[in-house]
Amino acid sequence: KPRWQKLASCIIAELSAPHLAAHFAMGNFCAGNDSYTREGDGWSGQLGDNPTAIIVWRGRDLRKGDIMGSDPYCVVRVGKPKQPWYEKMRSAGRRSKVAKGTDPEWNFGFAIGTGNITQTEVHIRVFDKDRLSGDDFLGEVTVPLKQLLDAKGTPVDLAMKGDVDAKGTLSVSAGPLELLNDKKLEPLVLFEEMGPIGPTKKWNVDDPTVSLLIGGTSLPNSLRGVFWLTDQKGSSALASFGGPNRDGGGCSLGRLSGDRYTVRVSGDRVWSFASQSLGEALEAIDLVYHFIFDDPSDPKKCQIYPEARNWGLVMKEESLLDFEMELEEEPDQDYPGSVVWRRPSYVAGQMVYEYALVQVIDEAGQKIQPAWDKFAAYQKSSITGESPGFIWYRFREDTARLLR
Repeated sequence: KPRWQKLASCIIAELSAPHLAAHFAMGNFCAGNDSYTREGDGWSGQLGDNPTAIIVWRGRDLRKGDIMGSDPYCVVRVGKPKQPWYEKMRSAGRRSKVAKGTDPEWNFGFAIGTGNITQTEVHIRVFDKDRLSGDDFLGEVTVPLKQLLDAKGTPVDLAMKGDVDAKGTLSVSAGPLELLNDKKLEPLVLFEEMGPIGPTKKWNVDDPTVSLLIGGTSLPNSLRGVFWLTDQKGSSALASFGGPNRDGGGCSLGRLSGDRYTVRVSGDRVWSFASQSLGEALEAIDLVYHFIFDDPSDPKKCQIYPEARNWGLVMKEESLLDFEMELEEEPDQDYPGSVVWRRPSYVAGQMVYEYALVQVIDEAGQKIQPAWDKFAAYQKSSITGESPGFIWYRFREDTARLLR
């Protein structure tokens, strides 16, 4: 089949709406656009506690990448002191553009919620871009965020280290958000590249602890917790806007980036299926949903664009396929106490399918009744297919052997 037909088939299967298939004789897909998938706005969104600007200015006298020269770029992650690189979440990572030579000028900055400043470490790794083979690791620096803040915006030179023949220094600053304006830097940065999809895990709906990430206080109230995608039969079960996780590529940040949020359907602990086989089938296209909300602080409507990331295709033509979300502002009689979003799907302007996203777990991790019991009863019924009572999700557990 042509790629667009394959993508349409996978999306239809994910929605558990096979009657949509007849409407896909024609389609309008376009190549993936970096504005959807690769770039983030360093100012926008709810940054959580202690929003802080971090700037990586330059490298000096770095190790040469190979005999062809050097094309260095850096990747920044933030985490707890002494926490290994692989335990600092990829989805919150940022990367510079590729520069030239052993004295790169990156001059890039971004804003991030750092939580407890005294318990935060900035970790930067430098790689040499290689289009013919894997990118080469050139070295790294780690520094307490407080040390950078104490310098009050003045660049701090940090010696490169690593298990390779690392050399040279990086120049780094940190401060309040105004630092980016003061230094006349545009706070647009690239997210860290998408990581591999993790293995499938099985979860029993009777287990007391939910295995998905829980959307927290950095999100608007209406997006917190964990949501049940109702009436999906053997397809989707639970989904979450929680984060950050180990996906990268701007996915599952745990907060909105401006008015946007991106979720990888095969991502790390953010989506689950009643059917193991369907979840694994979607891995082939690496299905990603881009949520664009009407208001970043109090959203009530949302437009959703599906992307087949492995193919570089985004479906953006709403006149052909239109996925929407609309918040129920009055309490739902069937699910009192839960946030409820309606999720209609339109083809050629006609609504052909609708279900609901029902909050079944709140931001504190508590199950919401009666929504939770209704979810559990549904998942245990034979209508969910091959494994009633169980759902399947992805969990990527990085190891120390992974440099990236």
